[in-house]
Amino acid sequence: MLLLLFSLVALILPDAVFSFLYLSFAETIDSNDFVNHANNNDVSKMFFYYIKSFYYSFCLHFAVPIPTTEFYSNMQHAVMSYPHLKVLQFLHYTQNKLVELTLFAVIAGHVSNALGLGTKNSKENINKTGENSL
Repeated sequence: MLLLLFSLVALILPDAVFSFLYLSFAETIDSNDFVNHANNNDVSKMFFYYIKSFYYSFCLHFAVPIPTTEFYSNMQHAVMSYPHLKVLQFLHYTQNKLVELTLFAVIAGHVSNALGLGTKNSKENINKTGENSL
């Protein structure tokens, strides 16, 4: 149960961080395509845009079709138009794949240990070949 909870947090946390970065970098663009939301003093509105940005990041991570509303189309246009946002998107993909591969390796290790294929068999193989006895 703890492994499942850790896996869910590890899969969602990079999307949460990168959604904040996407929103922060997109707000720095002097363009009419993307409305500057940072000037709002309304915290609930800022949180709403952060949730939208999180869903955008989540869609990129899990290859979910991105909605065609104004916010998402402007965000996608901004990411495709500016090099610093393209670099951010590359780092997002890279980070997600590293986390996924690490989780798969941890889960595979737990499954192999549960099936009895773990360290016990490898120690027996080392002793049989004589590599461990010096």
